[in-house]
Amino acid sequence: MRKENTIGFGCLIDGKPVAACVSLIKNSNAEVVSLFVLSEYRRQGIANALLSKLYWETFYTTNASYISASYSLLNKEDSEALTSLYRTCGYRFDLHPKEYQLLEFKVQELVSIHHISDTTALPISSIGKYYASIVAKKLNELEFTTTAAFPESTDFDLSLAIFKNQDLLAFVWVEKLTDTIYRLAAIYNSTDNAQTIKSLIGQLIQIAKEKLNPEDIVVSDVYDYVSAKLINSLTDGKAQPSHLFTDAILII
Repeated sequence: MRKENTIGFGCLIDGKPVAACVSLIKNSNAEVVSLFVLSEYRRQGIANALLSKLYWETFYTTNASYISASYSLLNKEDSEALTSLYRTCGYRFDLHPKEYQLLEFKVQELVSIHHISDTTALPISSIGKYYASIVAKKLNELEFTTTAAFPESTDFDLSLAIFKNQDLLAFVWVEKLTDTIYRLAAIYNSTDNAQTIKSLIGQLIQIAKEKLNPEDIVVSDVYDYVSAKLINSLTDGKAQPSHLFTDAILII
């Protein structure tokens, strides 16, 4: 169902609303601002069906250039369940998890969204396609074992994934670092400026350290193709471009 710039789909089982997926249409892109399935109905392919429906409906009706995803979660247990649910979707579409926003999502709101009356889903700014991966060797020199994430475009805010070890990966949402992003973009294609990029990454890591909250752990994925040239440069050619998804555990 659709209302103005919001498009949403719900799932009813025996007349009971059990799931909802809502997207906010923004010019040439569509952002999933809420994906929720009641716990007892998870792991049944419901989220996959909703995302599939949303994908086709959005692209055919709005000519959106991409779809990004962020989720509304109740707590750590729900976040882990929803993440597992998302991971079963197969990544057949250009959907990239962006951030996890803690937001209480009540059954009444599910009903409201299903009937597309007045949704309470929060519009969250999108960063579009993003993520570079595996620059750990260089970043280890900054005394912090990391995997850093970069946006493809300078038009969006920057996200940064900080990797500590296999079991703990910290995530922060670093907002409004426009100047830093533009400086990164300016030297993106130059192989002679790895040291400058390294310095900028160091600044972001320092900001991240101040914002980290190692309380709530959820899981997402990192798509490492976007900034392959940058990765290759930072690792002295040892990290080759890849088209694969890389698992990551995120903390906010």
